[in-house]
Amino acid sequence: MDSNVVDEEAEVPVIDLAPLLDPRDSSEFRSRELSIVRQIGKACEEWGFFQVINHGIPAELIEEVLDTSRKFFEYPAQEKMKVRAKAQGGDRSQIPTGYNAYSPCRWDSYENLYYGTDPAACNAFPDDLPQLRLVIEKLLVFLARTVEFILRLISQSLRLPANFLKEFDGDRIEAFKVLCYPKGRSEEEEIGARAHQDSSCITMVGQEGSGGYQVLKDGKWVDIKPIKGALVINIGDILQVWSNNKFISAVHRVVNSKQRRRCSFAYGSIPNPNMIVRPLPQLTTDINCPADYTAFLYKDYMLKRMMDKTNPPTSSEDFVNISIYAIK
Repeated sequence: MDSNVVDEEAEVPVIDLAPLLDPRDSSEFRSRELSIVRQIGKACEEWGFFQVINHGIPAELIEEVLDTSRKFFEYPAQEKMKVRAKAQGGDRSQIPTGYNAYSPCRWDSYENLYYGTDPAACNAFPDDLPQLRLVIEKLLVFLARTVEFILRLISQSLRLPANFLKEFDGDRIEAFKVLCYPKGRSEEEEIGARAHQDSSCITMVGQEGSGGYQVLKDGKWVDIKPIKGALVINIGDILQVWSNNKFISAVHRVVNSKQRRRCSFAYGSIPNPNMIVRPLPQLTTDINCPADYTAFLYKDYMLKRMMDKTNPPTSSEDFVNISIYAIK
């Protein structure tokens, strides 16, 4: 994970979903869908990352969310902390909603505003920036539809029924946050978010044009080039386990820009905390294939990951990742 070599020629797959936005009664719809399913399956196996364009979310809305979020992050620190206090003061959901800041350190340097979509979550927004709440809540409606659409395609790429992942993980939680990474303070490369894998099923990211988002491929970092209106999709640890390592939860990071602050948003589809996670029988026992992971309780895994955030280890190799459940 400590490699700093960048592959400037490789490109993360970009998949155009426009052919699937036509009416479903089209005689060619199924063939178009199968073509895109194959593209997604290949990207999930080889990269664990891909970008989608023409996904149905207006590019202008994505841009407005990022621009309005930037206004919030430009507030003085004491004003942003008020939003955090307001959220956590009445929150009984154990979701850390509100404003959070990670001080510049060896591993992470960014701040975020976390929005819980769980009904029990107590969310907060700045009182003098009402537009932020309006655009985020509008975006969340689109994202909820889009994540189900993407899960449908991923299900088929695993040769499962189209609605399998949606129904199998019916009690899943959708987590949303906007993030801001500071401008680099020197000519040396600065890490905004350390090299890591997501603990989600899948994550969808919207990024602005400043760049810095990278995925590790074959031991080299590859820039995920910003495309206006695109969503970056990445496979998380849970889908890697469910697929029994057919799909990969790729290591990725953020390098802070020297020109300006970097804003983005992330929408993660995560299991219910009480779900027992294990490789799917359809991809193991049903086809006489041994499981690569032992079963575990999702909230136990999340607790281990949270402990790394509150008490970061001294070495990057000591951060908890999904390999702790791998069957040797």
